[in-house]
Amino acid sequence: MYSNRMFQGLNIAACNEDIDEVKHGYRCINCWEPLNEGWPKTCPLCSFPIADKQAETFARVYKGYDPTLRTGADWEAEADRIAEQQERRAFEQRAAKSGIALGMKGISIPKALKR
Repeated sequence: MYSNRMFQGLNIAACNEDIDEVKHGYRCINCWEPLNEGWPKTCPLCSFPIADKQAETFARVYKGYDPTLRTGADWEAEADRIAEQQERRAFEQRAAKSGIALGMKGISIPKALKR
C-alpha cells in the first residue's frame, strides 16, 4: 500500500533517470510521484505546484549537481594511504629496536618521528 505521508528532511538516493524525470517535469520533486504527462499544473498526489515551482525548486536543490563526479571512496588513494601507514609503522618498529639516537640530545628515532 502506498502512503502519501510527507517526510521533511528525508535524504534519498536517486538514479540519474529519476533526476532527469524531475528535471523535465515527469516526476514531482516534492513527493517523487511519477507523472503521466510533463509539467502538470499540480501533482495529483501532494498538490505541489509543479508548473509554477518545480523548475525553480530543482535549480535550488540541485545547484552544482554533476552526475559525472565520483561520490564514492577513491580506493586507489585509500590503498596508498594504508600502504604508507604500514610502511611507517614497520620503520618505527625497526627504529625502536635499533636504539639509534639522533643528534647530541640523545633523541631516539621513535621520539623524533612523533614530533
